[in-house]
Amino acid sequence: MKKILVTGGQGVIGTHLCIELFKMGYEVASLDISHPDDNELLMKFRDESNDEERDDLDNRFQLMKVDLTDDRLYQERHEFKDFDLIYHLASPIGVDNIMNHPNETLKSATLINQFIDNIAEMFKIPVVYSSSSEVHGIGVINDKSNYNVKGK
Repeated sequence: MKKILVTGGQGVIGTHLCIELFKMGYEVASLDISHPDDNELLMKFRDESNDEERDDLDNRFQLMKVDLTDDRLYQERHEFKDFDLIYHLASPIGVDNIMNHPNETLKSATLINQFIDNIAEMFKIPVVYSSSSEVHGIGVINDKSNYNVKGK
């Protein structure tokens, strides 16, 4: 059975991805800076599961509260060696946050990506990179405009 790591696994996209991977029979680890108990989608999925599925969740679904910008992670890299695949969705969030603190969010995003790239290279783990409207905004694309970060 493949063991898959989803960074940013507590976000809306990450949670749905984790649940679908779990349903497909994979062992899933959801890694995020957010606390897992705050994830309403995952709690709803758990509540709607039967006893056997809940036991399976406990055995094949791991929630990890981790700050990927923490330097101490580099000393604990071995914890990531058993993954067969990484879906990398983690990034600083909030368009206003990014617009108001561009240097800090760029630094955080760079540190996060460097860590994942380091892990992937060190342990030869393939990585699927993804993005969302947090990056692209929700602006209309036409001949006269580009993506609008603010969505206006």
